[in-house]
Amino acid sequence: MALRDLGLIEEATEEELEELGRDAEDVAWWNEHAQEFEAKYRGKHLTVINKELFVGDTHEEVYRQAKSRYPEQEPFVDYIPYKKFQSCDPGPKGQSGALDWGAGWVPGGEG
Repeated sequence: MALRDLGLIEEATEEELEELGRDAEDVAWWNEHAQEFEAKYRGKHLTVINKELFVGDTHEEVYRQAKSRYPEQEPFVDYIPYKKFQSCDPGPKGQSGALDWGAGWVPGGEG
């Protein structure tokens, strides 16, 4: 179950995306392809501008690729980590914690 389904993450408004320099269509396109990106581009940096994907080994590489193609846009580069890790949220004082198997990622191979 996604955090969005639990009501923990809200969709950004168009105004909020604009403030961040992100196009709503690009964010929607990213979300549609997120599982594919996660499977294919672990350990890579990515950005999407005008539904065009830029992929590289470093933040700077991807930023330069995107900026050279779309100089008027400000790329927002994301990183797809290598491997999911297990984290434990102890919960409020006096309550048992819950394990979260997808809370984050660490380098080190397949998850």
